[in-house]
Amino acid sequence: MSLISVSDVMRWVPQATEREELVAEVIGMAQARAEAYCKRKLELSQYTDYIDVTSDEDWLLLSNYPVVVSNDKPVVVTLDPDGSKQVLGSNAYDIDTLGGMIIRVDGYNWPVGQRAVKVEYYAGYTSDTCPVDIKQALLQIASWILESRGVVGVSDQSVGGITTRYEPVVNGLPVSVGSLLDPYRAVTIR
Repeated sequence: MSLISVSDVMRWVPQATEREELVAEVIGMAQARAEAYCKRKLELSQYTDYIDVTSDEDWLLLSNYPVVVSNDKPVVVTLDPDGSKQVLGSNAYDIDTLGGMIIRVDGYNWPVGQRAVKVEYYAGYTSDTCPVDIKQALLQIASWILESRGVVGVSDQSVGGITTRYEPVVNGLPVSVGSLLDPYRAVTIR
C-alpha cells in the first residue's frame, strides 16, 4: 500500500486528468524516488538490522525510522557477541522512536563486535501517519513524472514560441521537492 492514493493524485495533480491508467504506476515511481532521495524506506515495514558496534557506546542508530512499537509490532533486541544469542529485556533500553535510536538504560553499553546486536522492529509511515510534507513531495513528484514524460534531461523546451524552463534536478528530484524531503533523509553517523 502506498503513502498516497490514486484519488489523492487525481484530486491534486491536474496532469493526471485523463491519464488514470498511469497514476498507480506513477505513485510507485514517485515513492521509489522519494525513498532513494531519503536513503531509506518511508512506508511502514518490518526490518531486521544486524549492527556492527565499533566502540563502547550506549546508543545504536537503526536504519529506518520512525520506529513503531505496539503489542503487535514489538521490538526484539538480541545480543550475540559470542554466539550466545541473548534476548535483551525491554527494560534494558529506551527507544527514540522518531529518530530511530536505541539507548541502553540499564548501566551497560552495547557489546563491541561485528553483527554484535540484532534488532527486529517495525518502522515507517502509513497513509494515516505520513507527515504532510512527505505527502506533498510525493504529489509533486507524481506531477513532475507525469509532466516530464518524454523530456527527461531537458532544461528548456520551446514549442510554438512558448518556452518552458524546467526546475533544476539534484539527486534525482527537482530542488523544491528535495527541500521538502531533506528533513527525512537518513543520516549516517560513524
